[in-house]
Amino acid sequence: MSKAKRNTVIAVVCTVLVVALLGSLVAYSSLVTSGYFLRNTVVATTENYAVDNAVFSYFFHKYYQEFNNTYGYYFPINANVSLKGQACSLYNDGSTWFDFFAANAKSNLANTLAFCEEAKARGIALTEEDYEDIDNAIASIKDAAKQAGVTVSYYTHAMFGSGVNQKDLRRALELSVLASKCNQAIIESYNYTEADFNKYIEENPSALVYAEYAAFDMKTSDTLADDVKTAELLQGYLDRFAAVTTKEEFEAVAFDYLRNVTYLDDEKVTDDAIREEVSALSTKSTYVKDDATAEWAFADDRKVGDVFTSVNEDKNTYSAYMLLSAPSLDEYNTVNVRHILLYASTYGSDEAAKAKAEEILASFEGGADAFAALAEEYSEDTGSNTNGGLYENVGKGEMVAEFDAWIYADGRKAGDTGIVKTEHGYHVMFFDGEGEIAWHVQADNALKNAQYSKDSAAINEKYVTTFDDRAIFELDV
Repeated sequence: MSKAKRNTVIAVVCTVLVVALLGSLVAYSSLVTSGYFLRNTVVATTENYAVDNAVFSYFFHKYYQEFNNTYGYYFPINANVSLKGQACSLYNDGSTWFDFFAANAKSNLANTLAFCEEAKARGIALTEEDYEDIDNAIASIKDAAKQAGVTVSYYTHAMFGSGVNQKDLRRALELSVLASKCNQAIIESYNYTEADFNKYIEENPSALVYAEYAAFDMKTSDTLADDVKTAELLQGYLDRFAAVTTKEEFEAVAFDYLRNVTYLDDEKVTDDAIREEVSALSTKSTYVKDDATAEWAFADDRKVGDVFTSVNEDKNTYSAYMLLSAPSLDEYNTVNVRHILLYASTYGSDEAAKAKAEEILASFEGGADAFAALAEEYSEDTGSNTNGGLYENVGKGEMVAEFDAWIYADGRKAGDTGIVKTEHGYHVMFFDGEGEIAWHVQADNALKNAQYSKDSAAINEKYVTTFDDRAIFELDV
């Protein structure tokens, strides 16, 4: 074969190989986006379940989104760089963000599968209503994609990983809902009496005892004065706090400090805004060992009105506390309340949301059942709108201030209605009546949490998930 002919053959062969390679890349890319490899790669197994990478990708991205929404500001992650190539800033052990999210996804998936196995053992299965809820969840994803102006496939890939489709989401949601049903069934099986509550208090005498006090911090960064003058200024205010004998006097000193130090040069901060800030100084706390404030508040000789002042070790924070109530159990009755939440964004304006709230209230003819029907029709609170808008055994301070003030207003009685505006929107209110004694609710929750921790640990120990870490690492993120 001549040299020229041989070079021609080589060129042709090379061209064929290149064409073949390009074709393979196109095919490979198509397989990746289709989720073929994801659905054909098993990453986790239990006795009755085998989970592929598509479902694992859902758990991975779900935890990623939750973390990013909560801590993303403090621990920024570059969305344009693979997680496998970014060092995890939470640790200094050389691990990547991929390692971090994969570990948490594994933990969450293992717990989910353990409770799915327990559900099978208890005869717990998904109902038609559960499947309807899953259908609605899928439908909401479609709506979100439409609102974003993208295809459902694009939105799903962006949210849950390349190659993940609606069928994969459905499989992941079925596992999650089944595990949740089992969780709920276990918790609902717990039943405690007043005798159990009293026994808990005897065994844990300080667990549910609260002290209420006003707390106010002053920082050296609040003023531009030199160190000596700043120290003199803050110590002067601290001495004024130490001399007060009433809550009103304590709040007056706090107001003076905020007005004349913290917000001295800020004309946008009004006196009313400062008064609102001062009114929120009250804090309730249980006893915490080796905490100086707690040691002071829970001392045997402590009296309401006593004041405690301190300067932290770095001398950059000066603090004052006034005891408002002696340590005690919460003996008051909690309340049961229904509400209908309306977002201003839904109705186009604050005024429109208010008008709708007034319209709904005007149409209400009385009775808990009638209000429940309205809540299920109109309320945008996903935590209660499927339960007639009902929140049971609500304790003081558990809701936002305006909501809390309405439900605990003097003279509040069953059947009362009203409209309350909060930072969340407009609430059409219905007072259902008094609930259980507060410390009974607290003891009940403590007992349930303790028992659930034991049961959950036992279930996870009983049903162990086996993972293929090599397959997990193939996840494209």
